[in-house]
Amino acid sequence: MHNDKKDSELIAEYYDKYEQKLYRLSYAVLGDIWQAEEAVQETFLKVIRYRNMIKRMPEEKRSAYITKTARNIAVDMYRKNKRDKEAVCSLQGDDDSAELADNILWSHADPSVKSNMADEVENRQLITGILGRLSDDDALVLQLRIVRQLSVRETADLMRLTEAAVRKKYERAVKRARKLLMKEMMLDGE
Repeated sequence: MHNDKKDSELIAEYYDKYEQKLYRLSYAVLGDIWQAEEAVQETFLKVIRYRNMIKRMPEEKRSAYITKTARNIAVDMYRKNKRDKEAVCSLQGDDDSAELADNILWSHADPSVKSNMADEVENRQLITGILGRLSDDDALVLQLRIVRQLSVRETADLMRLTEAAVRKKYERAVKRARKLLMKEMMLDGE
């Protein structure tokens, strides 16, 4: 079947078949529309680059290969974004950028809402700080399960793990995060 088609027709066929699936996977990992689209584009650039190898694969292997490529690209982008964010924060100084964000929020807030907003900003900063101190896998499993609210099965598919492994990894990540949170709260209390 594939031997009779031109490369451009094959790429169009792959795009029609996989684009939505790859977008959903990338969005689940990255949580950003534009980055998910960029990850899909990067995936198809790789598909084009390795088209001769891919078209010789049986359908099941082709699907797995393309999906795994998209997942790897999305995870790499997630990790790069995390490193870039840490570098920008260290250059700009967390205190200044946090103060600027607080001032913007406070200037537009209704007085009755201000205390809730302050708590929310403080909680978000605390959670972001804790996720930043966890390993990439722990942070990713917590992001997917808690922030993106994916099921165990969806998380397992994205991380290429068994559902049991995801449950255990999630359980351990929650324990580590809880331990960091308790340390943080003890330091704030002193």
